Amino acid sequence: MYKIEYYKKALKDIPKLKASGLDKKAKLLIDLIKEDPFQNPPPYEKLLGEDTILEELIFNID
Repeated sequence: MYKIEYYKKALKDIPKLKASGLDKKAKLLIDLIKEDPFQNPPPYEKLLGEDTILEELIFNID
């Protein structure tokens, strides 16, 4: 299992994720990365709208 570290901006966006109902989807993706960041990502759905909260999930492996 890998350790996840969040940027300050990501921590500030948590209330926005919860308000939009995307917090569970984001948590699922983070949990998948935590287990094995080298696996193929699951199928995804395109999020539409002017202010998409979860635009991208960026991670690097040290």
